[in-house]
Formats: sequence, structure tokens, C-alpha cells
Amino acid sequence: MAIIILLLIYAGRDEKRIIRQTEQFFKELDQKYEDYIDKKLNLAVVFQDKQEADIDAILKQVFTILKPNVDGILAYVNSITYSSIGLKHQTRYFKGASSLTQELFRSTGDGKTMTEEDRKRFYESFQDAIRADLTQRLIDLKANNYLS
Repeated sequence: MAIIILLLIYAGRDEKRIIRQTEQFFKELDQKYEDYIDKKLNLAVVFQDKQEADIDAILKQVFTILKPNVDGILAYVNSITYSSIGLKHQTRYFKGASSLTQELFRSTGDGKTMTEEDRKRFYESFQDAIRADLTQRLIDLKANNYLS
């Protein structure tokens, strides 16, 4: 009985470590994205000279920078055998990907192997979030220019 209790305590600690690590991955992604968009890519300059910005080109650049971190999350999820990982940190930009990560934890925890379709959906969730944020920033910038 004592061994079972010790195993449950260990499993609980391990699960908390997994949750903290995964949440840290998303915090780093949020920060990396903000650094690129807000500090290194001055959207006011990008959007100023053109009527319409090439959001797809910016998306491709940003995703190229974020992809190693995204792949890191996928590899981490694929290596975990727990199925009840619930993330508490609400990522600012990548909420869909955060939810999908929890879904992937459940799948891999149940013994299923991550498929190429899972990876594709994961990448698309990040790209959709980036596209939505860039579009919102463009709308805000145009509104500010119109009101000025």
C-alpha cells in the first residue's frame, strides 16, 4: 500500500512538472512572437507604404522563427505518457494551439501515436493565430491613421 501511495505522489509531481514545462513553452512562444512583431518588425513601417500589407509573407517569416519552438512542443507532447495534462496558463496569442496541445496529450497518453495530420493541425493552429493577430494589428493601424 505504501508503494502505491509513493507512486501516486511521484506521478502527481511528475505531472505538475510536465504542466509547468509545457506552460513555459507557450510563454516563451508568446514572448518570442511579441519580440519579433513589436520590436524587430515595426508594423507601422511595413504597413505605411502599402495599401495592403502582405500578411502571408509576414506570417511565413514569423512562423519560420517560431517553428523550432513549436516543434519542441510537439516532441515534448509525443514523449509524455500522461493523458490528463491540463494547462492553466492562457497563452495570449495561441489559445487554439494550447487547447490542441491538451488534446494531443490525451491522445498520446492513451497510447496513440501522433499522426502527420495531428502535426499539420498543430502548425495550422499557430499560423491561424498569427494571421488573425496580424490582421487585427493592420485594422487597428488603419483605424488610427484614419482617425488622425
